[in-house]
Amino acid sequence: MAGRHLGIYHRVPSKLASVDLVIAHARRATLWVECRRPSSDQSFPPHCQYVAVVLSTLVAALFAVHPLHVESVAWVAERKDVLSTLFWMLTIYAYLRYVRQPKWPRYLALVMFFALGLLAKPMLVTLPFVLLLLDFWPLRRVILEKRSKFLMLIREKIPLLILTAASSVVTLIAQEKGGAVAGMELSPMTTRIGNACIAYFTYVWQTAWPSRLAAHYPATPARPGWWVAAALALIAVSVLSIWAAPRRPYIAVGWFWYVGTLVPVIGLVKVGWQTMADRYTYVPLVGLFLIVAFGVPDALVSLRPRKFVFVATSGVAILACIWATRAQLQYWSGSRALWEHTLKVTSENAIGHFSLAVALDSEKNAGEAIYHYAEALRIEPRLAEAHASLGVHDLLQGKAAEAVSHFSEAIRLKPAYPLAHSNLGSALAYQGRLDEAVSEYTEAVRLDPDYADAHRSLGILLTKQGKTNEAIAQFSEALRINSDDRDARAWLANLNSKNAR
Repeated sequence: MAGRHLGIYHRVPSKLASVDLVIAHARRATLWVECRRPSSDQSFPPHCQYVAVVLSTLVAALFAVHPLHVESVAWVAERKDVLSTLFWMLTIYAYLRYVRQPKWPRYLALVMFFALGLLAKPMLVTLPFVLLLLDFWPLRRVILEKRSKFLMLIREKIPLLILTAASSVVTLIAQEKGGAVAGMELSPMTTRIGNACIAYFTYVWQTAWPSRLAAHYPATPARPGWWVAAALALIAVSVLSIWAAPRRPYIAVGWFWYVGTLVPVIGLVKVGWQTMADRYTYVPLVGLFLIVAFGVPDALVSLRPRKFVFVATSGVAILACIWATRAQLQYWSGSRALWEHTLKVTSENAIGHFSLAVALDSEKNAGEAIYHYAEALRIEPRLAEAHASLGVHDLLQGKAAEAVSHFSEAIRLKPAYPLAHSNLGSALAYQGRLDEAVSEYTEAVRLDPDYADAHRSLGILLTKQGKTNEAIAQFSEALRINSDDRDARAWLANLNSKNAR
């Protein structure tokens, strides 16, 4: 979606940021309304009714200004987070309206918002289960003694569950085809479960003390003892929240909102290199904010000036978040600043080094870029993109043999890598190995039929081999994809001119 908008706005980032800001404001307003409506209901705990507006405002404010949410809003590529969360909030809003008046038009609106949210980002697959949590509190629709009532609530969400299942299957298939899903041989399930348990409490700590935030967190091997301790703590907190549910239901709802909505991105199904990311907390933190917002007045119920203490405490928390968010935003002023900060607050970060190298390449700073590509490979030799990038620098320096080695390794690590195949073709052509080069370019356009540069390069080699008709077809295809390709147009005109004689 971001790429499509880049075309609409002629690649002006400020316009994209403005769109994100509008969506973000709409989303916060929707969250405030959602929190406000249930908290004003008569079923809400009597001793908290007088702060209904303050509670809902606090949840929305923490959501709006917490530093962990900077990545989702500042990073244009993560607009799907902002957009999908807007549909998440609209789905809950539609659900609240449906619960008050169960009519088909309202239910259809609920399903429509949910489907649009799934299209924006599959993270919404957990939303039907969150609606069940809301049925328990604050809607109080769950009566454990009445099994038929509970089954009715399940049946009510069957259309949403069907969409959830379909979205999950499609997403997993797409990720596997793209080679993004790591196999068990690289990351065993026991390791994933242990890291997931640690990640849950790491996110809680970052919520309370958001320092040393980074654009990418490298995987750090944890001791088995830490895994066991984290797993036991996760079970203990979950059991305690269930035990407290009859008296303080917001604890169970908030905790299981947090735990449940993180499941798709907690690392049980490992996608890509990241094990944690600030953007993963975008929706889950609402659960923790609910616990804080509704728990603080509960904790202060015995204090005399409880309203003043609550408002003062909330104000301090919001101001602290604003200060931390403002500081975090400074690092998102540019790619170089972002990745230099990431390397400063993390260690042995291969993706951080690689991303900084890409930023340095864009600034024509080849020397430093090569250093960081090499550092990325020192830390993670399986990073195909770093091999491909170093190969480009080797080829530009006339080191064709080294370039062939890097490109070949990139392809070994990532066979369906059109750019590496095309660049390997260039390196082989530089060495005069034209038949092998043609084979690599052919594979590149097979993997990516819209790869205009590879079509043009293949056309040039076919021309040198005297295969005029095949070359004309490749130049024509390159121009179909990119009509502004002057080199392809010149080669095609030259061949057509020769054919006309």
